[in-house]
Amino acid sequence: MATNLPLGTYVQDGLRSGPLYTGQVPASLLSFNPTEVLSYSSYNTYGPGVLYSPQYTWNILPNVTTGTGFTALNNLVGPTAAADFTQAGPLKLRQDGAVTKLVGGPVPYVQFDWPRLVTVTITNAVAGNLRVTIFGYDWYGIPLQHTYLVNAVQTYPVITLGNNASLADPDAAKAFYSVTAVYVSGGLAEGSTISLGAADVFGLPYFTADAGDITSIGWGQVSDLNVFVAAQGVKPSGLYVAGDKTTPPTAITGDVRGLYAPSSPSDGDKRLRFTYYVQGADAWINQVANAQSIAQMNNQPTVGLPVFPLTPADLYGVPPFYTGNPS
Repeated sequence: MATNLPLGTYVQDGLRSGPLYTGQVPASLLSFNPTEVLSYSSYNTYGPGVLYSPQYTWNILPNVTTGTGFTALNNLVGPTAAADFTQAGPLKLRQDGAVTKLVGGPVPYVQFDWPRLVTVTITNAVAGNLRVTIFGYDWYGIPLQHTYLVNAVQTYPVITLGNNASLADPDAAKAFYSVTAVYVSGGLAEGSTISLGAADVFGLPYFTADAGDITSIGWGQVSDLNVFVAAQGVKPSGLYVAGDKTTPPTAITGDVRGLYAPSSPSDGDKRLRFTYYVQGADAWINQVANAQSIAQMNNQPTVGLPVFPLTPADLYGVPPFYTGNPS
């Protein structure tokens, strides 16, 4: 194993790190005559050192499906015709060996290279108003499930790229890091075919509230944060979907942390660097909330809006939806 892993450290407040500056401020740096001697400890109201940065970069190198003939539409479940699927039940999982890997054992599952959105594709004829439920785990090993209502000949969810990139409502979607089962509520309508794939839409590791959180997006050798839209400013070239904080989440709500699809397909060479502000890691919020709390205890007025301490949902999003039963 690697010997240079940063194991980190932990202290009770977890707020600051860096040098401790002590002593008096040199008179040559003062443009006024203080009534008391000014020392560097005067600046330590919120604790010594410097704040840890709430900026985070999701740095991943997605693989590409090659050499198998599979596409992102069927590298999880191969095309299954109505004649081979006549009643409710699970679909057979598969792999492409690059993006998806079928792992055997008592409970076989498909492992993805990175957290990815799962798509459902209906071809040839309408499916017959079926519910397709995907079971699996997220990046942290937490179980989750998502259900698509499928019928039309198309790929679910409907993804649009370009200046008005979107994930068509109500086609909310979740990112899976592994999939344990896919269950369909009934047999396919005559002539219909179904398949599932792990698409080039990636789940983010920490909650993101809106596009204002995004600092930069690098995709290969170019910036993916460079499309200017009037009245909206600079937007991603790809598809950005904010985290869904619906409480409680359901089988059809979106990803609890957020999604991003680059502006072009993965090729096994382009690296994604998605840098964004993570409010749940912003220790400054807790410091301000604490200062307000102390002021209130001392019967001092709080001027301005109240600031509330962070919660785990601010960092990881609300817990994913999971019952273990088709939904």
